[in-house]
Amino acid sequence: MSSTSESEFHSNFLTAFSQNLADLVERVGKSIVALNGRRFFCSGIYWREGIIVTSAENIRGGEVTVTLPNGETTPVTLLGSDRSTDVAVFKSNLELPIAPIDSNCELKVGQLAIAVGRDPARGLFASQGIVSTVGDPWRSTLGGYIDRFVRLDLNFYPGSGGSALVNSEGRVVGFNTTGPRRSVLTIPAVTVNRVVTQLLEQGHLRRGYLGLAMQPVALPDSLVAEFSLATQQGLMVVNVEPQSPAAEAGILLGDILTKIDATPVAKLRDLQAVLEPQNVGKAIAIETIRGGKLQHISLTIGDSENRQP
Repeated sequence: MSSTSESEFHSNFLTAFSQNLADLVERVGKSIVALNGRRFFCSGIYWREGIIVTSAENIRGGEVTVTLPNGETTPVTLLGSDRSTDVAVFKSNLELPIAPIDSNCELKVGQLAIAVGRDPARGLFASQGIVSTVGDPWRSTLGGYIDRFVRLDLNFYPGSGGSALVNSEGRVVGFNTTGPRRSVLTIPAVTVNRVVTQLLEQGHLRRGYLGLAMQPVALPDSLVAEFSLATQQGLMVVNVEPQSPAAEAGILLGDILTKIDATPVAKLRDLQAVLEPQNVGKAIAIETIRGGKLQHISLTIGDSENRQP
């Protein structure tokens, strides 16, 4: 191939790639709105018929309107939100194309990542980068279960919270949000679908509730040896809410939890794993150290929705 032909080939390839990328953003953009709150704006995705999904961390209450792709503005109603998974759901009578959602997308490190959002004043915007990290399921600081850890390397412009992560096939694989130290994370579509379904059916995300505040503590070697404990650390109770499941079970301030259903607990995430929705109403066996002695307590996991004010 001559240098001229090679140059023309690369030029044509880049032109085609650029045009395909622009077409992809334009198609997905028809399902992207801007949400306008009291102080902030963010992006939202027309996820299902009559349903808009966005990042809950950008919702501060009060009246919310959306700016549509045609520039019109209309009010929407918040159906529910779950800050532990960062999912907020709005109801609207909009007539927009439903976003092409892919809940089974197998993301890989190095794949093209495109964030598509909408600014209420400037309209559609996009940012291109790569998928920098793909990891196992994880829990947020509030205990929410996220099905996959996805971190992006791209510019996160104002209003990018709730923007769509679009793969090279033009399908939405989740929405984008900010993580620790201003990193850009994606809440995957499989997580969003699960939370949306629960919010629509129940009005809230059902989650287990004990009524305890705890902090990790190191256990003396003497106690570990005396009771043949499988961990060098436990969770010390620093507060027990009145009329909570923990209070009714007899857990006291200063108790140190070491096991739940024969599984050692050393970190808060170990406890959070027990509080999944399917465990609400389940009786669990708790092993604690109290006054230098082992105690065994049966506790029934409550529903966070029924928590006393």
